[in-house]
Amino acid sequence: MRTLYLLPIFLFLSSCSTNLPPYEREARHYVYRSNNDFDPNFQTHVNNSIKLMTPFFEQFYREGVKDKMNNISSHEIDQKINYFKSDSLIQEINMSEIFISPKVHTEKVNNSQISNKKKKALIEGIINSYEAGYYGK
Repeated sequence: MRTLYLLPIFLFLSSCSTNLPPYEREARHYVYRSNNDFDPNFQTHVNNSIKLMTPFFEQFYREGVKDKMNNISSHEIDQKINYFKSDSLIQEINMSEIFISPKVHTEKVNNSQISNKKKKALIEGIINSYEAGYYGK
């Protein structure tokens, strides 16, 4: 009798979990971590932000897969991860904000104005995507 009660709960919970690619999961985590909707007049469109960020994290995932196929050394992996943690990578990224739609308003973001919270979330997402590609997670 008890299993009859637990079975629908188990089925419901298992249907809620989705099997996303690691880079899409990192894009989702980044959008939620960096979201700062403190102004009631503005709201982040989460689904569009995730769609826009997924190719960004996918390139680091693909780089990890490529490095695994090329059998690079652990020292080179550490060097890449240290580069990902550096501010020079953040400065090289061309970032922009879209207001309403790309046709209405797209503004280039000055990388020095990015909050530490967003930088940390971005760096963690890059490293996690790269490691997921390299280690096959």
